[in-house]
Amino acid sequence: MRLCKGVVVLFVLLMLASGAKCTLSKRDKKDKKSKSKDVSEELPAESVEERELVTSSPKWKEIVNNHHLYSSNQQHTRDMMDGAMVLGYVTPWNSHGYDIAKMFARKFTHISPVWLQLTRRHGIGLAMEGTHDIDQGWVSDVRRAGSGVKIVPRVLLEGWTMADFQEVFASEANMARVAEFAAQNLQKHKFDGMVLEVWSQLGGRFNSELTHLVKALANSLHAVGLELILVIPAAKRGSLFGQSDFDRLAPHVDGFSLMTYDYSSPGSPGPTAPIEWMEGCAVGLSHQPSPLRQKILLGLNFYGYDFTSSGMDREQLYILTAVQQL
Repeated sequence: MRLCKGVVVLFVLLMLASGAKCTLSKRDKKDKKSKSKDVSEELPAESVEERELVTSSPKWKEIVNNHHLYSSNQQHTRDMMDGAMVLGYVTPWNSHGYDIAKMFARKFTHISPVWLQLTRRHGIGLAMEGTHDIDQGWVSDVRRAGSGVKIVPRVLLEGWTMADFQEVFASEANMARVAEFAAQNLQKHKFDGMVLEVWSQLGGRFNSELTHLVKALANSLHAVGLELILVIPAAKRGSLFGQSDFDRLAPHVDGFSLMTYDYSSPGSPGPTAPIEWMEGCAVGLSHQPSPLRQKILLGLNFYGYDFTSSGMDREQLYILTAVQQL
């Protein structure tokens, strides 16, 4: 099934090329640079379609022999409509994503390293943690490799209690203070904006107040030329984020990172997200094609899950892990 015209713009999780699961450290930063190698002479010019590798019934030998052979002609091209956003996450549990981001930088408009946490401590105030993980050398490398690519780190409101949220929600001044603090820190580290992950933390409560906070953040970031992308849950059984929430926020944020990569979960094992369900999640937020609907970024998981026999636990399955099992 083809996605409806104007429904979504794609973003990709940069976790496909390695089975590594680790957090960033000084050592990791050195390792990821040393692992890069130039294999351009070994790469075919033909695309996977031209090599007839795209099929509903692949052979295991084709996967093993070709999983690392991307087209040298398509490495630096982005096959998307004009103005489309393509966001890629670089995650701490797969450090090879740093190399992938540099190799394919021109395929993305935005890259989001999972680095930062906005915390709130009584008696101390707001703090931006995770800044020790920022690798400005890597940021410069990605910007040089990608024409106009923007670096927008994922920011999590970590450790916030319900009382913390309620105190911030109590006044516009408190929300503005949080927004200005975030904008100042992003400017300090020369980022282009942020990807905010907060909506699911409140379990569907205080949506109106949370909307005001997101608007305050968007206003503060836009005032200094930065962008705000909001992570939102996908609708599987009910929804924490619906059409009314989308309508209120779409004019203010620059994009919505729709979590359609979280279809199966421990206790509910199953496949990666079906395309029909993914399309339904996007259309459910905005029924008609419009410029605002173009802000929805459809989450594609370039990985799978290996569930235990009980279905109560799982491990992410990357391409190298899958190849080893084959």
